[in-house]
Amino acid sequence: MTSPESSAPPRPSTKLLVASTLAWLAGVLQVLIAVAVGWPRVALHGRLPLLIIGEGLFGILLCVAGYLLRKRRRAGGIVATVAVAASVTNHVLTGTLISAGTGMALVVLVLVLTTWGELR
Repeated sequence: MTSPESSAPPRPSTKLLVASTLAWLAGVLQVLIAVAVGWPRVALHGRLPLLIIGEGLFGILLCVAGYLLRKRRRAGGIVATVAVAASVTNHVLTGTLISAGTGMALVVLVLVLTTWGELR
């Protein structure tokens, strides 16, 4: 018979838990920003700009990355890296300011890179 301690998976480090939580917060914030900015844009111009579509999509990707990071999956680190890189590239190409969600996502990226060896 195995003891309960040996059958339970090891708990993720605090850095990884913080990265997961921040990824969720950044993702939700980016989706909310996309809706708050996108809704009036559609009302005024009748179309949705690429920046708004990108922010919403990258926000959803960050939420998925947060879930995968909590499960200690390497795919979560990859998804977070791609989402942050695409979001920053989108802001640079459109000449807009980087949002708070993107700033938090950059912190997530640093935390993921420092705990990369813990991911499986």
